[in-house]
Amino acid sequence: GSASEEFVISTVDSVSRKKYEKELASRRKAEEQALSVQQKLGDCEKEAFMIKKKLQETEEMLTSHLEAATMEQERDGIDREAQRTLEHERFMTLEQDFEIMRREHAALEQERDMLKASITELEGELKDANDELQHYLTNEISEQAT
Repeated sequence: GSASEEFVISTVDSVSRKKYEKELASRRKAEEQALSVQQKLGDCEKEAFMIKKKLQETEEMLTSHLEAATMEQERDGIDREAQRTLEHERFMTLEQDFEIMRREHAALEQERDMLKASITELEGELKDANDELQHYLTNEISEQAT
């Protein structure tokens, strides 16, 4: 910086500095909000992944139980109609568990999408605040230079 640039910078009055500090604080707050929303999004995505994994494990476990029960029933000589009824009940239980986990997964995906939208909105606000701050500083320096 030349002496004239230092003079321009040093002559910015306290009102201008207060406006600059207010814009800077607003920008920092928007950045903090964006980071918080991004962290929540990450947490939701992790939770959705864990539910999906749990769903797969439950489905495998229930399939295994169904296969074991089917083999046991065949060994015990249970008649075909009773066997079909038991298999159907087990299948219905599996379907119910799957539907519950699918709904939980869908709800987490919806929350993730809402958080992504919030991030996009906060990033836009952050950019607007930054643009306003840059415009304000440019105007102040231009006014001081004249």
